[in-house]
Amino acid sequence: MRMKKYLVREMPEAIAQIRRDLGRDAVILSTRPVTRRTRFGLRQERWIEVTAGVGPDLPGLGPPPPDTRLPMPDLRQLQEDIERLRRFIEGQSEAPATPPADDRASALLRRVPQRPGLGESARIIAFIGPTGVGKTTTIAKIAALQVLSGKRRVGLVSADTFRIAAVDQLRTYAEILGVPMAVAARPEEAESALAAVRHCDLVLVDTTGRSYARSEHVEDTRRWMQALHVDEIHLVLAMTAKTSDLLRVARTLEPVRFDKFLLTKLDETSSVDGAMELLWEIPRPVSYVTNGQNVPDDIEVADLDGLVRQARVGQALAGA
Repeated sequence: MRMKKYLVREMPEAIAQIRRDLGRDAVILSTRPVTRRTRFGLRQERWIEVTAGVGPDLPGLGPPPPDTRLPMPDLRQLQEDIERLRRFIEGQSEAPATPPADDRASALLRRVPQRPGLGESARIIAFIGPTGVGKTTTIAKIAALQVLSGKRRVGLVSADTFRIAAVDQLRTYAEILGVPMAVAARPEEAESALAAVRHCDLVLVDTTGRSYARSEHVEDTRRWMQALHVDEIHLVLAMTAKTSDLLRVARTLEPVRFDKFLLTKLDETSSVDGAMELLWEIPRPVSYVTNGQNVPDDIEVADLDGLVRQARVGQALAGA
């Protein structure tokens, strides 16, 4: 038996390497998540270690030896998973190298503008969205990354006085990062809040989470954006929400003229189909994606191509 380990970011990458190195009869024996430090050691990245093998003496999937602790149901599940992956690999070898022109995922890459991250010309950037999507924590992550990069002086503004805890949470992050923070309780106080961070090159604005079921909440958000003179607006949405709810919120907030989506909680769902449908119906760039609560590790500049590949793999495995 020949065995080989691969360290990859996504499973399709591993599958392509396995097919090239070990051939079509290879099977995936195990996978496990691993973390690696980035080049400068400032943050961790999530990778996947995949072990594959090929040969007539692959480990059997029959009854386990007496000294093993692995129960039979797990072995049966492993057998099913390997068979599904084998069928998927075989399907990949038969598929054309370039997706057909009418493939919706490929069309999505052409349809959605590619402007991830923060706009370099934008100074005041606001984050809006429903309650519970993680706006405050996400702002802390972005602020931390900016501080660590040393490229721009960062300031924070909280316009979320509806939740006192949100102001305290953002203030705590500001103290840890050593950046200034100002609070505006009403749109009329926006000018004084901005004056407090006027020396900053980048100002990140936290806003009150709303249900947006009422038109006055949308109008209130629009008034805040005007009062704060924002250069860029990111609509923060959690991928755990139903597709219909994602679309409803985005369509309701279109009068605010948001510039980008920011997708959170990818670690809490196994499907990105909602994101794909959202971007198809309302084509906007995706700035960042978050996949956990750790500050500043669990955030990445959005890779739309990676999201599309993830959606394809999920659909392929679901249909296998």
